[in-house]
Amino acid sequence: MDRDLSTTELFTTFVSKSRLLSTLLNTVKFNDKHQSEINSYPITTVAPGDIVYLNLREILPEKYESLPLPDLLSTDYMLRCSYGDFKSPNHKLILINYIGTNMRADTVNNWYVQFIGYQKALDAHGTLMTPALLRDCSLLASPKKRVV
Repeated sequence: MDRDLSTTELFTTFVSKSRLLSTLLNTVKFNDKHQSEINSYPITTVAPGDIVYLNLREILPEKYESLPLPDLLSTDYMLRCSYGDFKSPNHKLILINYIGTNMRADTVNNWYVQFIGYQKALDAHGTLMTPALLRDCSLLASPKKRVV
């Protein structure tokens, strides 16, 4: 019996359902090459002014479990964001603004747009971060600007 969870059908099925988790099905070398390839192309799936909904689990993984939110582990809290100006002449970087927070805008690449910042509609399983929830989450602050 193979005891490696990553080779089981259950694991493969579960991980395949998430764009972000699907990278676990490949080697680090393959994922790095794929990420570099994606980042070599201009961003075309979003434009300045587009609104997207980001899952707080994905954009704040190091802070998520400490946020004072109800049902934290079973609820997907979604943050409304807007894309700003392109930050490179070849459209390979774009600014993303976190609406209603004190988080500084980030410059993101095409991989980020494709795997994290692509959801243009709030899905039925997500809970939108309301102004009241945002006030309760003073941890939604970035200490410095970053490129992701």
